Amino acid sequence: MDSLVFHYSWYQQINRIEEARGATEACNYIKAILDYAFYDVLPAPESSVYLYGFDTIKQQIDIANGKAINGRPKKNISYSDIMYYKQAGKSVKEIAQIFNVSEGTIYRRLRLENNP
Repeated sequence: MDSLVFHYSWYQQINRIEEARGATEACNYIKAILDYAFYDVLPAPESSVYLYGFDTIKQQIDIANGKAINGRPKKNISYSDIMYYKQAGKSVKEIAQIFNVSEGTIYRRLRLENNP
């Protein structure tokens, strides 16, 4: 990563840290953000930056870099797996329950296979 969007909420948090704990603690917080954003280096687990919401900022940075998973992880359900159950007489609703996914997911997989 060679750039970073610095959120106003981060700035507000840094100001609150500076007021409550002093400039050194605020600088440590800024350094933790920049070290993670640019070098993928996390602060030590015992670091005080975790007390000030660093985990939330880390998640925002991960999302911006495409490292975070948004939503549920994808399930790899093959067309042949779906067709096995369809040929066995199962409904789309029953197949969705077997794989613990929505009916829409099953329909989408069938549609993708039929319209590549």
